[in-house]
Amino acid sequence: MVTTGVHKSERPGFNPPRRSTPPRSKVPEGPFLLKTVTMKQLEKHVQNIEIQEAQTQSVYLKAWNAIFDDIEHIYKEASTGYLRTSTLTNKTKARVQKCKAETLLNSKQRYILNMKADPFCDLCIHADRGKVVGNVTHTLGACPEGNLRILTCQRHDTAVRIIHTAIDDGNKGALKILTDLGKFQQHQQLQQDQTEYTRQTLPTYLFQEQPPDACKKRPDIVLLYCLRANDDATSPINTQQLIQFKKKILLLEVSYTFLSGMRKREQEKLTKYEDTLSELRSAGWDPELHVIILGTLGEIPTKVMDVLDKFGVTGVRAEQTIRDLHLNAINWMDKCIDKEIELNKWDTCYQFFRRKRKREK
Repeated sequence: MVTTGVHKSERPGFNPPRRSTPPRSKVPEGPFLLKTVTMKQLEKHVQNIEIQEAQTQSVYLKAWNAIFDDIEHIYKEASTGYLRTSTLTNKTKARVQKCKAETLLNSKQRYILNMKADPFCDLCIHADRGKVVGNVTHTLGACPEGNLRILTCQRHDTAVRIIHTAIDDGNKGALKILTDLGKFQQHQQLQQDQTEYTRQTLPTYLFQEQPPDACKKRPDIVLLYCLRANDDATSPINTQQLIQFKKKILLLEVSYTFLSGMRKREQEKLTKYEDTLSELRSAGWDPELHVIILGTLGEIPTKVMDVLDKFGVTGVRAEQTIRDLHLNAINWMDKCIDKEIELNKWDTCYQFFRRKRKREK
């Protein structure tokens, strides 16, 4: 019997053909199997997510993108030079990024990961210096522990030496350059209860009073227009016979701090030398103070180029000096972190959790 007017699928005894695969227009139901990844790939992926998440909310990123007087505060190309440097290991480069994202495995981070009972610096607690959070800022500049303090002093002295060499090679190298490379020596003398440090970069004859308190302050670099490079800086000068141009004195202060505190540190340095500048002006000199505040993670402020130009360092030599200052901070960052790990006898994250699993078994 033939049925008319009825679709074949509705006819009795009709079995539709089975499809071996679902139609392309439909999404197959059920769970999907993800591509298997190794533990190393997974850790790298999680680390990247942590760094990106931390940077979107961090104080560091806000300071990194800060603009003052319509000028970017940080010279970003120079401040990221470590990424293009073949002499640094991948471990060191990763450390810089972890420090910026505040994910470095220090006291604070170990507390967050339940690897430590509190976030405070054990070195400060054992020395009865109180409870201070052991973060990156503390490790790279604020911790007064003797061994770490020595490293930060050496970092400063190396930076001053780099700038002094550049000035000596520049177009003002024929003038008298007085340099204080003694932060490390001063620290050693203070450790030996020698409260007075004798090195001076401002000779007493520059002032009217003998000797004023102002001359006890030691700018890192002083450039005297009144003397040639080979002249004796300790001999008194007849200021009455000097022309106005030779009465000029350039003072330079160099300091390291964390990025978010650079503006504050600069203001502190300017305030510190107000009395000294006033004393020099009263004695008939024309002093000019410049401050270079460098970041502990290799950050270079935009104004550094202008300051180096004032001291006769220009062009290729200035660019090389900035690269050297940048890498100097990165190298000493590595040494400070290694020293903190050594002094605290910390395990790596892998070693800690491996021991924890053994104890639990």
